Amino acid sequence: MTDNAKRNNEGSHYEPGMIIVEGDVVVAYGRYSGGGTTFIATDIFRFEGDFLVEHWDVLQQQVTSEKTVAHNPDVYETVIEPSVSS
Repeated sequence: MTDNAKRNNEGSHYEPGMIIVEGDVVVAYGRYSGGGTTFIATDIFRFEGDFLVEHWDVLQQQVTSEKTVAHNPDVYETVIEPSVSS
C-alpha cells in the first residue's frame, strides 16, 4: 500500500507554512503542489491525550491575484510569503 501511494504521488510536494497549537487543537496550514496544480490546505486536528479524535480540512486551489475577483493575493502570499509581491 505504501509503495502504491508513493507511485501515485510521485512529484508531489507539501510545503508547511504555519502550525498553531492551542490546548488540544493543532492547525496546520501549508501548500500542496504537483501535477501542475497547487492547493492551499488547512488541517485542524483535535486530540484527547495521545489520540487524534477529530480532523477537519479545507483545500483551495491557489490562484494568482489577477485571477481573483478583488485582485488581492491569497492569504498564503500575504502571511506565509510576505516578500512575494503580486
